[in-house]
Amino acid sequence: MDNAERFSIQRAEKPGYWECTDKEHGIKITFKEHNFNGSQEVTILGGDTFASMEEAMGVAKALREMTDWLCREHNKKCMPDLQAMRERMGKDIRAIRMERGMSQTDLAAAAGITIANLSRIEAGKFSVGLDILNKIAIALGVTLKME
Repeated sequence: MDNAERFSIQRAEKPGYWECTDKEHGIKITFKEHNFNGSQEVTILGGDTFASMEEAMGVAKALREMTDWLCREHNKKCMPDLQAMRERMGKDIRAIRMERGMSQTDLAAAAGITIANLSRIEAGKFSVGLDILNKIAIALGVTLKME
């Protein structure tokens, strides 16, 4: 059985979630869209126990193969939408800056970055590293929080 026949993916009943089924091994993975690593739920179809260690190891191998297939063939469903994250982060930085009554010139100077880079960060058009984000957070008087 090739991967196209073995695996299937469809929207789950729960909004914002996907289900991937391994028909050969009777395994289903349910995960939140764009958050595969943080939300996986595995269901063994047709039973919830293993008859032997070999069966358990076979299921573990099948899960790894299914995960590889998902990441290769359906990456956009599994992984975060980085552009949306950049845009949200930029809007958050801009909102906090404005709450503090700071201009882009003020924040850029306080964070030690160029105004052009700050403008691109706020517009969601710049992939910024943690060092620069930390400088911006310190300049704004906030703490970085990863979600």
